[in-house]
Amino acid sequence: MNTTREGLLQIGLLCAVVSLGLFLVFFGLFRLRYGWSLDRWTRAARFAPTENMSADQLFGCLLSANLALLEHDNFNQLASALPARRVRAILKSHWGIDSAETCRRGIFGRLRELGRESAEEEAAFSAWAAGTTVDSNAFASLRDVCLFLSMDVRVASPRRFFKQDFSTMAWDIQQVAYIVRLGCAVGFVPRDSAEDVLAVLQRSARAAYASWKDFSLAMLVGMGMRSPVDTFDTGGWVEFARSHTALLECRDTLLRHAAPWNPDDAHPTPAVPTLRPGAIPQPVSAFNTLT
Repeated sequence: MNTTREGLLQIGLLCAVVSLGLFLVFFGLFRLRYGWSLDRWTRAARFAPTENMSADQLFGCLLSANLALLEHDNFNQLASALPARRVRAILKSHWGIDSAETCRRGIFGRLRELGRESAEEEAAFSAWAAGTTVDSNAFASLRDVCLFLSMDVRVASPRRFFKQDFSTMAWDIQQVAYIVRLGCAVGFVPRDSAEDVLAVLQRSARAAYASWKDFSLAMLVGMGMRSPVDTFDTGGWVEFARSHTALLECRDTLLRHAAPWNPDDAHPTPAVPTLRPGAIPQPVSAFNTLT
């Protein structure tokens, strides 16, 4: 009798261990696929400056919004806060940048092409805004990313996407802004040059968009045009979409400290961005120039 009871207890214990193991494997795979929790993401991106930053400077840094969030970077200084090795790897893998010269060419080449689209892309955007269709790969990519963002992951309601006048401007702005911040972190971009470029991008962003929400959504749509959603593996795109939600969740802890898109967006009691007591400003090497 005791033997039978012990056997049942051992079997029950084994089942519990196996169940726990399966849960941990599943949880591990889930975290690998979907990354940080939204709460952890927003906590990491809160505004806790490591150098004196004006509201306008923070606005400029935030133009790298979704891309910086996806790398778990922050906006507490002009330069990226990531380790130098990681910064160099990102610049090389995403934009082929490995020196001050290639960084300069990458930045100013993209500035000259800011918002410029191919004839096929222009036709796709025009058709989408008019509520019609065209038979092209560009239109298929545009349709797929808008459907994915509105219906699959629901980052915003369908009316925020359908018959809207999109472009690749936000995607272009975010790339340049993040290249500048990454380049500044490893000495490819002098600080004064970085500030000048971010000031140019601020004017372009404000002229094209009315809010962080519009800017972030447009960035994802533009990215989807250039890097179409893979219907067989949307895991990466789920993470991209979550960057939009994370950015908006940071409204009170981050966005409220930045200069507003227009006076109506201003927080009633904006905090003054100042250096954290005891914080040490991050040094930025400027031994190379962009001019």
